[in-house]
Amino acid sequence: MKSAQDLLNKSPVTLETRCSTSTTATGQSEPKLPDELVDIVNYIFGVFKITWGRKYSSRFSSTNEIKSTKRQWAGSFLRLGLTTQEIKAAMEMAVDAASEWPPELPDFLKLCYQTNLTELPDKDAAFKQIVDRHGRYRTNETFAWLHNIVNLIDQDIGRYATTESERQFKTRFNKAWDKRYRQFRQGVMPEPKLALPVPNLPPLVQAANIDPECPIQKKLAELRGYRRD
Repeated sequence: MKSAQDLLNKSPVTLETRCSTSTTATGQSEPKLPDELVDIVNYIFGVFKITWGRKYSSRFSSTNEIKSTKRQWAGSFLRLGLTTQEIKAAMEMAVDAASEWPPELPDFLKLCYQTNLTELPDKDAAFKQIVDRHGRYRTNETFAWLHNIVNLIDQDIGRYATTESERQFKTRFNKAWDKRYRQFRQGVMPEPKLALPVPNLPPLVQAANIDPECPIQKKLAELRGYRRD
């Protein structure tokens, strides 16, 4: 089996010609997909055909099935905002894995997510940290987030952590994660908002104004730290 690098080192003209002259090109019916996306999907399937040969061909019963499959892949790439670099890196990983069969779309998307994202925390760990932040760590002023993406998601939806069931909050978290995840991959994720500093306000009740004969004011003064001897 040829390595991904061997395939990538082939002349671009060879691969483009192989894909553009193929009878299995991505369909052009509405909605029209971006030309660059059509090219990269054709490129991937061309590499798959070179690498897996008959096993690739045996997966499809007709030319229309190949076209439909390519359109599905392209639509997923577009919807998820995957970059050309991520898609090509995932293709290299798929070929280098030397699997018996070419990857299905869900497996290929997992490879896309693995590319240049090693600095991100585990998704489950991020969910747990947000829940903990609003539970046992809610008063910890020195709380350290695993990553800015977790901090942002907390700012987006953290207020629901204690008002929704775990299932409801997990669904909300998954949507927020997908949004910030796409921003991170595309390099457009904003910085978390800084918390406002605690204002240095004067005491609500000055010790000199407390009536020592009033038990309620005296008790309030004690609670506020204005105990009178």
